[in-house]
Amino acid sequence: MARPRERRWPRVAAGYVTLVVLLGVTASPIAFAVDAAHRPLVVRIAGSVLLGVAALHVTRSLRRRLEAQPLSDFEEVLRAPAPETSLDARFVDLREEVAAAAGSANYFERVLWPRVLEAVGGASGGRTRPLPRRPGPRLFRRGPSPRALERLIAAVEEARE
Repeated sequence: MARPRERRWPRVAAGYVTLVVLLGVTASPIAFAVDAAHRPLVVRIAGSVLLGVAALHVTRSLRRRLEAQPLSDFEEVLRAPAPETSLDARFVDLREEVAAAAGSANYFERVLWPRVLEAVGGASGGRTRPLPRRPGPRLFRRGPSPRALERLIAAVEEARE
């Protein structure tokens, strides 16, 4: 449970007084040890530290207050979970197979290409259909390009018609 404001401000004020005292105790010997030309710089650095701590305190306080407020209608819409899109498992499997075939010539030759031949052979129904041209591998033992796989899939679909 949050403490009332009346109880919190003396603690904050005591913290700032302690910070000012610590900065004064630290900056005073440094200011007297440096040349007179550099003393304003030491005072500015001590003031900057004090200002930075105060800005950090104010920022955290404002953030806590803003987060404690109820959400507006616009924010509720933004925080609402996005509707899940469900894809057919067969489609997801085929998409992964095509991606794997494009990335690996070995996968294309051992898995996808035999399935293509099987699909074309099963779609022919005893009639002789021309086999689609087998795409060649790319450099570094990668499978056919996505464009070549697209043409291959189009040829299989055409054979099924």
